[in-house]
Amino acid sequence: MKQSIPASTPTQSEESSPTLNNVQDELNWDVGEIVTTIYSLDLKEYEEARIDVIPFYSRGEIKHLTEETVNSFLEGHHPWLGHAETFVATQVSNLVPPEYKKDDDIKKEFIKLKNMSESGASAIIMLGDNYYYEVTLESSESTGGIFFITNIVLHITLEAK
Repeated sequence: MKQSIPASTPTQSEESSPTLNNVQDELNWDVGEIVTTIYSLDLKEYEEARIDVIPFYSRGEIKHLTEETVNSFLEGHHPWLGHAETFVATQVSNLVPPEYKKDDDIKKEFIKLKNMSESGASAIIMLGDNYYYEVTLESSESTGGIFFITNIVLHITLEAK
């Protein structure tokens, strides 16, 4: 049951590491990208598990759903739990600054969905020209069709100064 939230800062490759210019006393960055995984969950490790055992990422907290929540979802309540765009807008809103939100959810114009299917989706949350989040959602029989966040990756583009 692997679940990781790194406590360290992102690392950089040697090609994109900062260099100090002693003449101007400024930090100059090479063009490149920093990519760091913020959250990861292997849902396959929970194939036979009860729903209340599977970690559920919700606005920066790890929670656990109940069988009642799954039954309620299957009866047509809480449809957002199976709707990728609304799910992302709600569940990862803790990662974005206030100007990208409306009513505590991420504004839909900043979310781009890709690779959609009944059992998963990927979303890109664009936050300016230099960084974005890539969020992966999955569902399975053991989740009753409810999406679970299985990966959150931050991409930061470094530009030459």
